Amino acid sequence: MSDTEKQGELEAARARLETALSTLAHGVAKSSTALETTAALAQEKTALMNRVTALEHENLKLHEQVAAHALMPESPESSAATAENARLKQIIEQMEQDKAAIKGELDKTIGELENMLEDA
Repeated sequence: MSDTEKQGELEAARARLETALSTLAHGVAKSSTALETTAALAQEKTALMNRVTALEHENLKLHEQVAAHALMPESPESSAATAENARLKQIIEQMEQDKAAIKGELDKTIGELENMLEDA
């Protein structure tokens, strides 16, 4: 085999090696980005779950207050209790809507995370 042929084979091998290294570097960068995004989505999910838990706790307290007001005997303060009961029911309704919105965001985040994991 002549020096020219050997040199040609070495150049071809070098080119294949550079291509393989480039592909590997691209894959590592893509995986790194996917991991960073997954971590961010996981943190967002945790924050949303904490927010849902806090809303559920607050909602329970408001339900207890509504129940306590409902059990109050009729008195000259009845209209004030009725107004407070209505106010608390309105707050509960808003919290239920907030909870539904947060759960929607959470479902969307989970879906995005699942899609990213399937693509990775």
